[in-house]
Amino acid sequence: MTRKIKLNNYNIFVLLVFFFMSFFVLFSSEKAQATIIKKDLGTLAAEAQIIMTGEVTAIQSGWEDKKIYTYVTVSKEELFKGAGDEKVIIKVPGGTVGEITCRVSDTPVFQKGEEILAFLKASGKYYELAGARQGKYTVQKDKIVGLNVTVKDISALISDKIEEKQKVKKEETVTEQVYTTRQSFPLSQNGRSFISNNVQPEKQDSALSGSSSASQPYWTTILDEGFESDWPADPKWDLYGAPDCSYTWGKESYQPYTGSYSAWCAGTCQDVCGDLNPAVDNYQNNMDAWMVYGPFDLSDATSARMTFDNWTKSAEEGYDQDGNPYESFYYGYSVDNVDFYGYYRPGDWTPWRQEYLPLDEVCGQSQVWVGFCFYSDETNNDKGTFVDNVLVEKYSGPLPEITGVSPDSGRAVAKDLTTYEAAEDSTEVTISGSSFGSSQGDVAFWAGQGNIIFTYATIKSWSDDQISCLVPGGASSYNADDGAGNLYVITSDNLVSNPSLFRVTFSCMGGTVPGNKLTYKVNANTADCAGEENSIKAAANTWNSAGSKFLFKYGGATNKTTTGIDSENSVIWVNIGYTDWLAQTWTHFNTAHPNNILESDTELSDYYNWSTAVNPPGQYDTQEITTHEFGHAFGLLDLYGTEDREKTMYGYCATGESRARTLEPDDIAGIRYLYGLVGDMNQDGSINILDLLWMASVMGPVTPQSQIADVNYDGVVNILDLLRVASNIGVQQ
Repeated sequence: MTRKIKLNNYNIFVLLVFFFMSFFVLFSSEKAQATIIKKDLGTLAAEAQIIMTGEVTAIQSGWEDKKIYTYVTVSKEELFKGAGDEKVIIKVPGGTVGEITCRVSDTPVFQKGEEILAFLKASGKYYELAGARQGKYTVQKDKIVGLNVTVKDISALISDKIEEKQKVKKEETVTEQVYTTRQSFPLSQNGRSFISNNVQPEKQDSALSGSSSASQPYWTTILDEGFESDWPADPKWDLYGAPDCSYTWGKESYQPYTGSYSAWCAGTCQDVCGDLNPAVDNYQNNMDAWMVYGPFDLSDATSARMTFDNWTKSAEEGYDQDGNPYESFYYGYSVDNVDFYGYYRPGDWTPWRQEYLPLDEVCGQSQVWVGFCFYSDETNNDKGTFVDNVLVEKYSGPLPEITGVSPDSGRAVAKDLTTYEAAEDSTEVTISGSSFGSSQGDVAFWAGQGNIIFTYATIKSWSDDQISCLVPGGASSYNADDGAGNLYVITSDNLVSNPSLFRVTFSCMGGTVPGNKLTYKVNANTADCAGEENSIKAAANTWNSAGSKFLFKYGGATNKTTTGIDSENSVIWVNIGYTDWLAQTWTHFNTAHPNNILESDTELSDYYNWSTAVNPPGQYDTQEITTHEFGHAFGLLDLYGTEDREKTMYGYCATGESRARTLEPDDIAGIRYLYGLVGDMNQDGSINILDLLWMASVMGPVTPQSQIADVNYDGVVNILDLLRVASNIGVQQ
């Protein structure tokens, strides 16, 4: 039987996206910071010329004129769209050369050795990411590092953008349409079916008994199978192939991961065809082989999981014109031994790798099966799939639960420009709850910075019912419109708590401008509008009016059409064709002094239409965008939470709006935190007439004693300084 699986490619992309959450990634010391065009996975998939997974094998940074770029070499593992060589080089702005580091807004982090999913567009002899930071995700053992959950556990971030879902059926030859909450593709095959993890069976309520030994909080092993001795002696194993499939799973000594044996997809002959030897033979055509274990009981489980080692190499990579995979390996779970929910692994998935399948969706069910399937078409063959070390476990204790967070709002501050690790004066929060465990785990805050979806808190103390920690830099407020929460506790057993809410007021990148003053120049070189220079100056003056000691000073015009480290802070339009970003800020610092910003340059993309008007229809407001970018120039990070949308530092914008022209209280608090309150001459925590009287007494050329009164940094204390301080009278630190 020829199997044709109708499988939408976008769904495959979703099945492979697993978000890497770790703020200890230091490559190029980059953090996302700018204004970009927001794109969902469907849009990225349509725009990308190549969509692939691969391993980062080399990272090298170098100068191009006065700019630093980084070249990331990726060895292709799986290709989902387009064609290309076995290796691609992705060019990204920013990096480190010698002691100089350049961080560029909306440039993601790469690490040598990491596996990535990339959406790519050709750019000369290199590739660039589609959607800027949105075009790269990190994959690690098919799960999110730290949280130990797959993409389906945070599917709210992407599932609304993916409308179609996959389904594989057995013993039927006609592809049909089935409609659930969204459109599905039931794919006909042999009595059992495989469904993508985006569609879930109805979950029963867990029935926990306080007197039951199973309710004690520990992991219990249900299955630990290494395919040694007389496997499959356990009657819960079912080996099955379609009527016209001559082979199904059996144990072989050719390719064990550990021990002497592993299970091979073609290891057992079902008729008189004769046994195959994987040392010299490949799997056969038209295979439809199943290996199923169950049923087992998860009625008392609050969490459960399966891990196993997988080696897969099928001859046909990719999909036909209808989106059907030619050949593939599947694994998943079922509550009826018919429909299995899980993941596809077509093509080359070598060498050995560990797979992870969360079973939380079927906790509470009294009968659960796990299944492994391999199928092939009528042409071409290879070794197929080997499986080893299948481990199924359940957890019968209470899950960690957050009942309170105090304070429930505050700042998120990185300790320096190389990391999101919390500074000592970042907000310290106390998390109350239960079942956190006695061993220290992690506290994750939703971020949305670059491709870093979460950042980790610095733990100060940990007990079963209370945690004290520092909020990491890069955190944002809420991760969902329904206020589902942005803060999670992850126990040392990798159990994830309910989400809780912490409102991030502002986020700091960990560096400031020495001397509290930044002089900038402008090239008003867009033809879209007139008076753009005045709009940029108005943006700077918005921050100057925030009552901090920091001051933007206009340094005149520049004729530069590209930026680079040259001791000049420039704001220019660049005409380089289509870009995924509206504006980006290049921030330079010396790695020996990671708290000092050396230079900040802002580039505005002239591909888009610009205006100096308020709420310009179909155009972007120059003053709004540069007000946001100037926030990066002196040390603030983007915010992406639902509570952040009105703030100047919110990382997305649209045409026809001027929202970010006006600072919100949290924006003002951010610049005052970084640079202090201007005018508090006697350091009593407030601005009043006493401060003005003292300033008046020292008017004239600046002396060592009067330098603090020169709030305009022009070398003289005069009426302009008094007027700036007078605007802050009544303000308290």
